[in-house]
Amino acid sequence: MTRPLVEILRDLNKRVPDKIIDPDTNTVPWYHANRMLSFYAPGWCGEVRDVIYSNSGTVTVVYRVILKGTDGEAFRDATGTAKVHEGRNDDAVAAAEEAAFSKACARFGFGLYLYHQGSQDLSS
Repeated sequence: MTRPLVEILRDLNKRVPDKIIDPDTNTVPWYHANRMLSFYAPGWCGEVRDVIYSNSGTVTVVYRVILKGTDGEAFRDATGTAKVHEGRNDDAVAAAEEAAFSKACARFGFGLYLYHQGSQDLSS
């Protein structure tokens, strides 16, 4: 059951229930973001667009989240970077992908306000 994009985006911009926010990091774990996308945007999909290894021991993943509405599709890309520890590329790629996925969701408005909590209001 798909819905118009405007409805999906409106719902994704709602405040995230406090019980799913990780209090240690003030973020929404990726698995909750996945569940919320499936609830508000049935038929969404995501894909790793690129994996970039640097000489400095980090890996960056470019991830795209695609929302499918009755009136079209919308996508957002984001990157996540993680340090490679002890040659374990698989762990670093997974961590970078998780960060990129979460940021791509935030670019649709999901939990975006969490990135700004605690920062000073510059308009005052």
